[in-house]
Amino acid sequence: MSKTASTFGDYEKALLQMLDENEALRAEVDKLRAEVSRLLAWINGDADALTALQAIYLDPNETSSIASRPLPVRSASNGPS
Repeated sequence: MSKTASTFGDYEKALLQMLDENEALRAEVDKLRAEVSRLLAWINGDADALTALQAIYLDPNETSSIASRPLPVRSASNGPS
């Protein structure tokens, strides 16, 4: 019976670990969906470079750098030429 209890405990531990990983992955997916929405709004003309820069400034957890943004956003961040 102890072998069965040990196996059950291992399965329970694995399940809890998978649930924790699932929660972390869902949070990452939500973050990426929000970033895609912001970029699509900018691409479709619903948002301008200023809006994109404000989103970067207001979201300290954003991992994207200005260098990875489209050229007009990078130009706007450098100020007037």
